[in-house]
Amino acid sequence: MNIFNKKIKNKKSKVKSECKHTRLSTRDFRPSTSYGFTLVETLVAIAILMIAIAGPLTVAEKGLSASIYARDQLMASYLAQDAMESIKNIVDSNELDKANGGTTDWLYYNPYTLTSYCSKDTPCTINTINGGVSQNISPLNLSSSGYVQDGAFPATPFIRSFYIQTFDVNGGSNNAANVIVKVTWPGQVVGGGGVKLEDTMYDTALQ
Repeated sequence: MNIFNKKIKNKKSKVKSECKHTRLSTRDFRPSTSYGFTLVETLVAIAILMIAIAGPLTVAEKGLSASIYARDQLMASYLAQDAMESIKNIVDSNELDKANGGTTDWLYYNPYTLTSYCSKDTPCTINTINGGVSQNISPLNLSSSGYVQDGAFPATPFIRSFYIQTFDVNGGSNNAANVIVKVTWPGQVVGGGGVKLEDTMYDTALQ
């Protein structure tokens, strides 16, 4: 009988020890005190980030636009000067012909007299590479030799024109002229622009 009672007591003690090890702790079911970002906090963070990025991007865009405009303006200035030098060369050639006994008008360029053909109301364009003037003003084309007026080559955004206005000086007749050359371009970034170049030319008799 005593042996049987001892066995029962041993079983009870084992059950109690097992219950101690398998007891559930209420601490495991306590709510967590750490939280993530709320939707409002996330949206505010995104807004601040966008503002921080937008400033440098705006500055970079303006800088790029300014550099493109400067590049086009520089090229337009070269094209205007190129046309002006070509017209000066025409005048010098005619004056040389007159000095050698010729009767060519000082503003003549075969087959036109530039004073009447290239007026303010009817400006002209000049092909400084292949020669020739025309009232058909269109964008310049880029060839291997330079900027020309030839549709066989790729078109550029630059449009060049000029006109001549004569006036009298020192009692002469149409012996001086204002030459105005304009180069414009439409532009895709800053709205385009234009360059205007003016010069006054005189008959050789005044020099």
